[in-house]
Amino acid sequence: MQGERNAASTPPVGDALAPGAGVGPGSGPSVGLGPSVGLGPGPGSGPEGVVLRAEGLDKHFGGVYAVRNLTMQVEQGHTVSLIGPNGAGKTTVFNLLSGVNPPDAGRIVLAGEEISGMPQHQIARAGIGRTFQNIRLFPGLDVAENVMLSLDARNRYHWYDGLLRLPAFHREDRASRDQLQEYLAAVALEKYAHSKPAELSYGYQRRVELARALAARPRVLLLDEPAAGLNPGEVEEFIELLERLKGDYNLTILIIEHRMQVVMRMSSHVYVMNFGALIAEGTPEQIQNDPAVVSAYIGDAHA
Repeated sequence: MQGERNAASTPPVGDALAPGAGVGPGSGPSVGLGPSVGLGPGPGSGPEGVVLRAEGLDKHFGGVYAVRNLTMQVEQGHTVSLIGPNGAGKTTVFNLLSGVNPPDAGRIVLAGEEISGMPQHQIARAGIGRTFQNIRLFPGLDVAENVMLSLDARNRYHWYDGLLRLPAFHREDRASRDQLQEYLAAVALEKYAHSKPAELSYGYQRRVELARALAARPRVLLLDEPAAGLNPGEVEEFIELLERLKGDYNLTILIIEHRMQVVMRMSSHVYVMNFGALIAEGTPEQIQNDPAVVSAYIGDAHA
């Protein structure tokens, strides 16, 4: 399905849904991170209620339904996972939420405001931040410049302030550069600020993408397989990094991930898709033992 890619290391459910499973090879340096932040209670008990809700979403490409009648919600301050076999429609859901594709039916509500069908830049300004399955950095820009793109998009000066270098431009530019240092430090990339993405390991490129998403100051952060390509040590560090950032920036996270180590450790609630539709939802422990989920991943033993 559009946006989905094969993951050869996707383990079967049962073993696959056990904590620590599904860790594959990768490369790149490791950096020690600060202490992890404990997660709050599950959906339904968040301090500020539902921040993102999708209701009855449909999306088809020709005669193929990538998403069919999907309803889900994410509570403020929680981490929710969206999982399923390859081709289940998970990335298409992210494309609908972030405005890459408009839904054919249904509605999307962010913090009480309907954002269904809005242009991508308006949805980003409303508070949806995103990373992608395949890293999308500008190879001709260095790390700092890649992150600055998000900060520049939020500046409030007029075009003529920038053209004539008026005080409003310089004021906003100084503020953006101060914030840039904060976001680079948050993902331990200060010393790589002037490196090009190609000079970094895959794991550190993931951090650049994460810093750029953070710089947009999202209400909800959509992470599409953020642990893909990381080695076991990097996966553990990345979990700690996400938990720390979640606490430091009061993030709400919706995550697609095949690494069940990430799903089981971070999620308060899990939605499971197969063939474009939701087939199960619940806590990680409930999902781990759900017969429909087991069947979706490894098939029906009686078929």
